[in-house]
Amino acid sequence: RRWCSHMARAPTPEERAQLEAALAEVLAPEKSVTTSVPMEFGDAQVDQMAAFFVSEPIFAVADCGPRLCRSFGHGAADETRATAERMVHAMRGDMEACERYTKFLAITRALKGTDLLAASFKSGSCAEFWPAAGAMFRAPTHRYFTQGKRPVTLFAPVGIEPAQVLRIPKQQRYACLFYQVELYLETERARGEAGHVLIFDLAEFGWRHLHRRFLTQTVQLVGMLLKNAPEMVYKVAVVNAPGIFSIAWNAILPFANEHVQSKISISRGPNTEFLLDLVGPEGLPKDLGGTHEETDASASAFSGRAVEDMAWTTVTIPAGKTERHVVEVEAPPAEEGAEAVELYSLA
Repeated sequence: RRWCSHMARAPTPEERAQLEAALAEVLAPEKSVTTSVPMEFGDAQVDQMAAFFVSEPIFAVADCGPRLCRSFGHGAADETRATAERMVHAMRGDMEACERYTKFLAITRALKGTDLLAASFKSGSCAEFWPAAGAMFRAPTHRYFTQGKRPVTLFAPVGIEPAQVLRIPKQQRYACLFYQVELYLETERARGEAGHVLIFDLAEFGWRHLHRRFLTQTVQLVGMLLKNAPEMVYKVAVVNAPGIFSIAWNAILPFANEHVQSKISISRGPNTEFLLDLVGPEGLPKDLGGTHEETDASASAFSGRAVEDMAWTTVTIPAGKTERHVVEVEAPPAEEGAEAVELYSLA
């Protein structure tokens, strides 16, 4: 509830003008707000960033700095320093980039609410984010339902290979997590209550998924959500868990405290009665015993033209071979005098 409530106030017209001017200044050099040069960093850089939160005047406008710290440092004894540490790590010690990125985040979140990534994604302007999100948020790997007693996120390791996920830069994986949080906040604001159900359907879980780095980093992402926004997760249900999942569970346990473990339910079968009692039949797909009729929109976390216009094709190239594939993109004729723009980025 804390995450939902402290972001509710919209900026006044005067504050909005100040924030927009500051944002224009941040973007004026035409530098990417996420590009950084790796440098050595430690406590001194974290302290410097924490002091920046106090000294930078724009953070006092619409309370955008403290709001950012309450979001990113939620649950820490010192939310400001915890946020500073996360920002320094995200920008790999590049303090100039860190200050620019932090101002961008705080200002944009104040102007747009909490849906920074969601808004950018729906408008199709997150081209660099597509490789990560496209791999992690497409059905049937990821499905999102909001029609039941509680909203449900359903994950299944279908079409996911550990090596594929590990190739995604860590910063993009974190962006995926923040994007998911924004979707949760959007849903919780509309419903007027907090608490999602996370279902992990492991029917397709196999030996190839017992990859140490893959398991560790996946659990760390889920752990970040449970630690920093515990009220967002009402229950975690692991269903259709095979016998080999016990190996993965032993790897997960060190990251799960007693509070987290109390929210987790593990079943060797579909556990249909438990799920129906938890979210109701209308909130579950038919493959888990529910009555929900899935559509392309309900089966994916994505919405908007950026996703609807995409067609996915899988191409397998044998090791040691080279192949040439031609990608044709058709665009409607531009209006006379209109400036040509790049419509798609391929990764």
